[in-house]
Order: sequence, then structure tokens, then C-alpha cells
Amino acid sequence: MCDYGLCKSERELSNFFVLLASNNRGFRFGNGSEFVIEFTFSALCFGNIMLIWFYFVVSVPGWLGHHLDLRLVRNQWLLIDPNIEFLMSEANEDKTFGDFREMGHRLAKEVIYFLKTKMDKASRFGSLGDIRLSFVGHSIGNLIIRAALADSIMEPFLSHLYTYVSVSGPHLGYLYSSNSLFNSGLWFLKKLKGTQCIHQLTFTDDPDIQNTFIYKLCKQKTLEHFRNIILLSSPQDGYVPYHSARIESCQAASRDTSKKGTLFLEMLNACLDQIRSNSTQRRVFMRCDVNFDPSTQGKNLDSIIGRAAHIEFLDSDIFASSLKPSAITSHPL
Repeated sequence: MCDYGLCKSERELSNFFVLLASNNRGFRFGNGSEFVIEFTFSALCFGNIMLIWFYFVVSVPGWLGHHLDLRLVRNQWLLIDPNIEFLMSEANEDKTFGDFREMGHRLAKEVIYFLKTKMDKASRFGSLGDIRLSFVGHSIGNLIIRAALADSIMEPFLSHLYTYVSVSGPHLGYLYSSNSLFNSGLWFLKKLKGTQCIHQLTFTDDPDIQNTFIYKLCKQKTLEHFRNIILLSSPQDGYVPYHSARIESCQAASRDTSKKGTLFLEMLNACLDQIRSNSTQRRVFMRCDVNFDPSTQGKNLDSIIGRAAHIEFLDSDIFASSLKPSAITSHPL
């Protein structure tokens, strides 16, 4: 079952995460003053059996991004719940010009290594209980996340997926992008060598749209395993088409009776079908609008082309503090 909602303010967005809150117990054990061992997982003891819960969160930056881009979000979540195991992905730093499939594979390997290292260490002290794996991505980092989830090596971990927070992600690519200045920049980048991801974003990686990367990605089941999906977007963000970040149609697409329009609707419906897919557990799906104070951005080239709001997602303390981690860290006790 899916719950559809719309948050117009940071207060409403914050309240949504708080509603999903529940208990979380830290774990620390030792022997007097001789030694103390601390782990950032949760654990409960039943007789002589220790059950250990893990809450993993993976953050993935966007194009030309740095692994610390989402540090404000991480810091806020860790202040509220220090038991979260946070992986700030570095696998694709300085490698975001290439093929999304390769970027996704690098991320998948990085995530698997991180998970196995943490779980192997914890398994020495008890039995692994519930494991929850959540992702937060910014910009094209969201396509890298979905490409990683589509990689066969991630299949054993799909059942552990819990919350997905997409921060201005171009899930439907740049079809029907209305920002002419930004589109001109993309056209120029495509003339350079080694910019495969730009061709994939604009559906020029193959003459037939049905053979393009994003069309095929939309057909792969990268969203249906999450229990919570939150799509954050801003109408002020000119770097990512508004409808693409929200996984919804737009006026230009609804008027397009050509093959391109038909295939766009196929991609859209394929994504929504995953979100609406049958689930044995309650599923939450939200589209949230974030409106930044334009007075803080000033009048400059960044605000004119829409980059200011795109970066504000990363630099705003107010925005970061509104993203409570309860949807990620809640556990069934």
C-alpha cells in the first residue's frame, strides 16, 4: 500500500520523519575498568543470545561531487542517532563523466565491502538480527544509486532496503527540460570526449530511446524494495527538471503525441508501478517541495540558471536539520 503526500514546508517535512520514529537502543559492554568495547549498532540480549541490529545509510553525491557533500544531513542524523552506520560514498569521485552502469557497479562494490566488513565484525559478538539499508542521493547520485541496485551483485541485499531519500534526482532524465540555458550547457558538454553520462541523461546514448540507459533503468525494479521513498525537489532548481525529480508527468509530455511522448509515459509508469507494487508491509511515498529563501541567494549567474537552489540542498543548515532520521532508524521493538 502506498501513501501519497506533499510537503510544502520544512516544518511539514520534519514532522513526517518524526511520525515514523520509534525506539532505538545503543549498545556498550565491558568489564569494569579493564576494557570497554563500543559498537555503533543496536543490540538486545535474550538469555545467552545477543541479537544485533544494523542501520546502514549510504550517501551518494552528484556530478563532480565530493563524498562530504551531504555532510550536513549526515551530521544532523548522527546527532539524533549515533548508532547509524554512515557510508559517504567515494567510489565515483572524479569519475562522474563516464557510464552510469560503471558508476553503479563501483558503488555496489563499495557498499557490499562496507556492509560485509561491519557485519563480520559484529557477528563475532552475537547473531545478526534486522539489517536495514537506506540511501540518500543528490542530483545524478540518485541515478548511480539505482544503477547500483540494478547490478546483480546487489541482489542479496535488496530485501534489506528500507528508506530512500532522493534529493533533486533526475529520475526521468532531461526529456522536456525547459531550462534553455542549462540545455545549451549540456549540448556543449556532449561535444567533449568522455562525457557518456551526459549523453545518457539526454537520451542521446542510442538512436532508439528504448535502448537508452535511462529507459532501461526505469524498467528495472530499483524502487519496489524500499519501504519509504521520499522525493525532494524544488521549483527553484533549474539543474534538474522539476517533473523528473518528482517522477511525474509534465505539461509538455502530456501534449506530446509522438513516440517520444509515449515512451516517456512508459518510463514514468514503470517507476510508479514499482512504488505502487504490492507489499506485505505498509509503504510510504512522498513528494516534497522545498522552497528556499531567494534573498539569501542574491542575483547572480547561479540564481539565473537555477544552480543556486540545486546547491542549496547541500549548504542549507535549515534544510538539513529538517530531515530527521526516524524513517531510517526506526525498528520494530
